[in-house]
Order: sequence, then structure tokens, then C-alpha cells
Amino acid sequence: MLVLWCAHLLEKESLIETDPAAFFTTSHYDGHPLVLVCLDAISEEQLSDLLEGAWYCRAPSRLRETFDE
Repeated sequence: MLVLWCAHLLEKESLIETDPAAFFTTSHYDGHPLVLVCLDAISEEQLSDLLEGAWYCRAPSRLRETFDE
């Protein structure tokens, strides 16, 4: 299991609605843009994309600019 940062609550809700076998939450994370991920239920490619997105939304602007180049 992995706790993943989402860009916003709508992204969290969308992940859970789209694939509840892979994405879920607990009351501890209510109101926070964090989603729990069942690693056995997603592909390595999807995990890579999710981790990149989580990093991007939390990274300092200087690092995001370098990444975008």
C-alpha cells in the first residue's frame, strides 16, 4: 500500500470512483488530497505516472521548470 498526494480533492475522488479496487481512503485522510493505493492492483506504468504527478504538484517551481524543459 502507498499513500499518494493528489493535486486536489477532485483528483482523489476521481481515482476512487474510477478504480475502487486500486484506490481508496480512510477517515484519517478525509478532507486531504491523499489517496491510498493498492500496489497489487495497478500497473508499473500507472504507478510511475501517479508518482510523477504527485512529485510535480509538490515540487518547487524551479524544479518543475527544469523538469518541463
